Amino acid sequence: EPDWWLTSDDGYTLLPDEPRRVFYGDCQPDVAARAEAALVPHRKDAFRQELRAVAWREVPSTYVICGVESSHSPFLSRPDDVCAIIRHVLTDTAFP
Repeated sequence: EPDWWLTSDDGYTLLPDEPRRVFYGDCQPDVAARAEAALVPHRKDAFRQELRAVAWREVPSTYVICGVESSHSPFLSRPDDVCAIIRHVLTDTAFP
């Protein structure tokens, strides 16, 4: 388990320790505060269960890999860059 996981007493859920550092390091303080306030406990099972189905096998998909200076949340810290990537993918992709 990552050292930044705060596991609930019952062991079923987790929250990040220092979410601003872990997820929102390059976000504006007000944006990071709103995002942090919206966090809810996450079930640990999601990290342990066997993968049974994946949408990307049937639904056209892409990933944004943060090769630029960005935290875990570029959609909050660099929304213009993320929108440009999405526009580029949509423009260059032929959908059936």
